[in-house]
Amino acid sequence: MKSKGDFAIAVQILLSCAQKKGGLVSSAELAESVGVHPSRIRTIVSKLAKAAILEAREGRSGGVCLKRPAGKVDLEEVLRVVDPSPFIKIHETPKSAKCLVSCGMEKVMELVHSKVEEAARKSLRTFHLDDLLEFAVE
Repeated sequence: MKSKGDFAIAVQILLSCAQKKGGLVSSAELAESVGVHPSRIRTIVSKLAKAAILEAREGRSGGVCLKRPAGKVDLEEVLRVVDPSPFIKIHETPKSAKCLVSCGMEKVMELVHSKVEEAARKSLRTFHLDDLLEFAVE
């Protein structure tokens, strides 16, 4: 399974913004809180702003804030924005005429992948930022 590190960072950024209730959070604050370089924060923030999830304000007193209510942002949307790649990468293996299994593996993995992908995304749609905020600040 591929690392979804940017997804976790994006969720933390969004929950930090939700906690501020309309107040701005600077990328320096976010970088310190998340423990990553500010440029990585800015890259993720840029994607979230392009998708109209965050609003970014530039300048000395700038920062980011949620563009929509926290209850209107679900985790499937966040994942789609920051990392649209599939959960399971299908490894291309050479087919051997001597092995019937190897000839059918692509079909098998496509079936597994589609079921896992569908279930995971359906589950992520049930989580909204406002639901998660109470767990984050306990």
